[in-house]
Amino acid sequence: MTSSIGGAASHAVRAAGSAVRHVRAAVSPSAARPAGAGQPASGWLVVTVVAEPSDIDTAELPAPLAEFGDRIEARVRAAPGGKRTELAARLRDRLRLGTALGRLTGNDPRADLRSALRRAKQLKEVGEVLAVPGYRRLLRLLPRAGRLGGWAGSHAPYIRVPYADQGAFAIPDGVSDERALFASDAAPTGWTGAHQAGVGPGDVVAVWGAGGVGQMAARAAMLMGAERVVVIDRYDNRLQQVRTYIGAETLDYEKVDNPAELREMTGGRGPDVCIEAVGMEAHTPGPQYLYDQVKQQMRLQTDRPAAVREAIYACRKGGTVITLEVFAGLVDKFPLGAVMNKALTLRGAQQRGHRYIPEILGHMSRDEVKTEHLATHVMPLGDGPKGYRMFKNKEDGCVRAVFRPHA
Repeated sequence: MTSSIGGAASHAVRAAGSAVRHVRAAVSPSAARPAGAGQPASGWLVVTVVAEPSDIDTAELPAPLAEFGDRIEARVRAAPGGKRTELAARLRDRLRLGTALGRLTGNDPRADLRSALRRAKQLKEVGEVLAVPGYRRLLRLLPRAGRLGGWAGSHAPYIRVPYADQGAFAIPDGVSDERALFASDAAPTGWTGAHQAGVGPGDVVAVWGAGGVGQMAARAAMLMGAERVVVIDRYDNRLQQVRTYIGAETLDYEKVDNPAELREMTGGRGPDVCIEAVGMEAHTPGPQYLYDQVKQQMRLQTDRPAAVREAIYACRKGGTVITLEVFAGLVDKFPLGAVMNKALTLRGAQQRGHRYIPEILGHMSRDEVKTEHLATHVMPLGDGPKGYRMFKNKEDGCVRAVFRPHA
């Protein structure tokens, strides 16, 4: 038996299907259409709900409309083309007469009804939108609403999953939810880096950053045949994870001279492929870090590119450098001269889930990729702000915080 990636995704699909079957309107079957065979009569406001007309339950109004009581009348009919339903509502005459004055005074019943119709449509197509109490702004900032059909917020017990028949993948038997979870994020990002950088048999690969993405990039490089993979970081717990679960070598950049060590490992050449998995808030020992921080705080640059600089300087002539982690805009002191004179290939990418997830799930089912160790802190959804704070500040050895909606 299989399930879809992310428990929330599968719940959302079921919730959406269930919600659509319970569109309700306070009319009798004989009054299922507004006056006339064409558009609704004057004064009607209409939303189109994705539902089969035969699924409509005319017993009662959806909750946002039910609040109006007998101040409105509502009707349901099949939308042109079928498989959709028009839900129409209008204020009774005695209230509609005052809407012009209402717009001037800020109390417009017609505008309220229009908003209620939109909420009814969302309720029937998405289900109840549940958020962490008190953190609405956080939920608006984190998700990419376009990928959720335009509805902001994905940190909730149920979310909308548009095109789930294309965007969800079956999890093989024997692969735990904790392992499969990272096949939707860290693993395909790491795979994107290793594959786009052209890692092949015999390559020496250096990865800056031992977080989830860096570890998965290292594991991908190993499975693609790299002869030697080295992961660079400064946190002992993350470096220990790399040695234990990934099987790669490690360097603590606060204890060794990275460029010198990498040259020693490669006979003086440098790595064939350098993968940057740190991002815009890179840390480095020495005065360069203070310089980057000051310029970032003064808005003279948006990002601190210390890891990218070092990767460019360390990479062998004719090698490849790829950036995987988040960069927002502009950086200072970018070694473009080194890129040109060393004939480097410089690439950047975000994760390409559809391309790599099936392959990754196959590796997971054969125990060639293990990710459970990345979930260092599993907590209920209500602790979301705490989990993000711990992740950002790397408190208590946090590598990834995982939220369980119903915990």
